[in-house]
Amino acid sequence: SYQLTIQSAEVDLRLIQKYLKAIGFYLGDVDNALGPEFEVAARNFARVYRLDHYAHYSDRDFLYTLANAYVLHRSQISTGAR
Repeated sequence: SYQLTIQSAEVDLRLIQKYLKAIGFYLGDVDNALGPEFEVAARNFARVYRLDHYAHYSDRDFLYTLANAYVLHRSQISTGAR
């Protein structure tokens, strides 16, 4: 199984932005900045993936779900599945 390893104090936003962008939730720049676009993308992702206790983009459940969604997305692209 695939997991992100992240220190909760120092989350690399670029990685999260890259993942959210790859799966279609984030349209902004991958710039490691906490802008309104990023916050909306994180909230929308949490809602779609039913992360009912979502409080922050650095939550373990959020990161784990995002990583799995990204890996699934990548595997679908590489196999040509749509």
